[in-house]
Amino acid sequence: MQRKLQILAALAAGVALVGLAACGDDDDSGSDTTTTTEAPSDTTAASGGVSAEDYVATVCSELTDWASQLDTFGPELQNAASKADFIATLGELKEATSALGASVSAAGPPDVDGGEEIATTLDASITAYVDAVDEATTLAESLPEDQAAAQEGINQILSDLESAGGDIATVVSNVPPSLQDAVDADATCTALLG
Repeated sequence: MQRKLQILAALAAGVALVGLAACGDDDDSGSDTTTTTEAPSDTTAASGGVSAEDYVATVCSELTDWASQLDTFGPELQNAASKADFIATLGELKEATSALGASVSAAGPPDVDGGEEIATTLDASITAYVDAVDEATTLAESLPEDQAAAQEGINQILSDLESAGGDIATVVSNVPPSLQDAVDADATCTALLG
C-alpha cells in the first residue's frame, strides 16, 4: 500500500499513477478543528447517503479510470517538445481530474459514521488539485518559448503539482474504520491497493 501511495504523490511530478484508496480522512487533527467524533453519526443519517459498498465501488472505479488516463500524462509533461505541448497536457490533466471530481461528488456521501466529512474531504482534495493545475497552467503560459530557458519554471510547476498530489495521497491513505470492510470487500479497491 505504501508503494501505491508514493506513486500517487509522484503523479503530479510526471510519474504514472498506479492506484489510490477510496476514502476520506476521519482524523480530527485535520483542517476542520470543530469536528467531533460523536456528531458525524447523527448528521450522516440525515444526509440520505449511499451505502458504504456503493460509495467505495463508485469511488474506486472512478479512481481506476482516472489512473488509466493519467498513465500518459507524466511522460508527456516530462518530455513535452514545446511550451504549447506542456500546456495542452496540463489541460488534459485538469479535464481528467475535473471529471473524477464530478463523478466522486455525484456518488454522494457514504451512509456511515462521518460520511459527510469523508465525501467532503475527498471532494475538497480533488478540487484543490484542479486548482493547482489551473495555477500551473497560468505559470506555464508565462514561461519563455525556448524549452531550455523554460526548464527551471517547468521543474517548479512539476514540484508544485507533486505537493498537490501529496495532499490527495494524505486524504486517501486514511481509510476510516467505517469504510474499511467495504474497501476490503471491493475487488477494484483491493486491486488499487495491491
